[in-house]
Amino acid sequence: MTKKRRAFMCMGAFALPYAKKAITSLLEGSLEPVAMVILTDGPDDVAAVEAALADETIPEQHSVRVVGEEECAAVAEERWADWPALRQFRAGHPCWRKISDPLLFSEGSEEIIVLDPDLYFPGPFSFEPTPEEGILLMWQRNNCLGPVPAVWRAFEKGYRLAHHVDIGAAQLRADTIDYQWFSDFVTDLQTEEFTRFMHIEAVFWAALAMKVGGGYYDKDRWFCWQRGQIKRVAIRLGMPGPMSLGFEPIEASKCSHLSGPSKWWMAELVKQGKLRERSEELADPSPVTPFVELTKDDFAKEQRVKGLARKLGYQKFVGN
Repeated sequence: MTKKRRAFMCMGAFALPYAKKAITSLLEGSLEPVAMVILTDGPDDVAAVEAALADETIPEQHSVRVVGEEECAAVAEERWADWPALRQFRAGHPCWRKISDPLLFSEGSEEIIVLDPDLYFPGPFSFEPTPEEGILLMWQRNNCLGPVPAVWRAFEKGYRLAHHVDIGAAQLRADTIDYQWFSDFVTDLQTEEFTRFMHIEAVFWAALAMKVGGGYYDKDRWFCWQRGQIKRVAIRLGMPGPMSLGFEPIEASKCSHLSGPSKWWMAELVKQGKLRERSEELADPSPVTPFVELTKDDFAKEQRVKGLARKLGYQKFVGN
């Protein structure tokens, strides 16, 4: 019997307009059986997600379980009784549970595939082999590390950070994350000061990447939508967002991360029946590229460029 791939998606019911397509396209497209755990919030969220999926025909080789925060918190209290920093971390920004909560339902070297709810799987595919050591992360041209004070604090505490990290998907083994290191990270960064900022998650993954190794998914097979300058200006000048997705190589990917406004454009294309698909199977493993380090000088330069753009009013014109 083929072993099921272990996928986790953290989402609130508010995300269903786009997350439902992420879930169904994954389960329809995966050439391998998947055991999927959807980590959500309160009882109303659990009910809403279960109701949304009840309308869908899930291929029989897959399994889907919806788990609410109450159950996750109870497991954390039991399993992490000696790790108060980890329990504190998972109670921060809801997106941070993408890091913590899959660990609550995993043992030893079990596989963990972390998936955002704003993904799209355009056709038949196989996941990449999960490394025995290290982590796979999506690549983007820039990075989404923030907030700035937290990044500087990470540098000051001696953490090396990977550049170009996108947080749409990750693959690792449960024991790749050392609990003592995780606890120290929470304490060193004083993450309780940054609970409004989802992208602390990116800082965590970037630090873990430089600690344990691994690499970036192939950027064409695991495509990250990026709000480049040409797109910003084109949309500001009137190009409809859904139309702009027509210029992206989505159907050539195994998985596309449609973040920011593009997830709502995807939802609109689903309504219109215009979201592009692929019939060709992409079953072979894709190449992995080693992580590139983001140095203090790199980050300082990025901040100077962003500061100048703000002073010139560029971001006010094109949007954040």
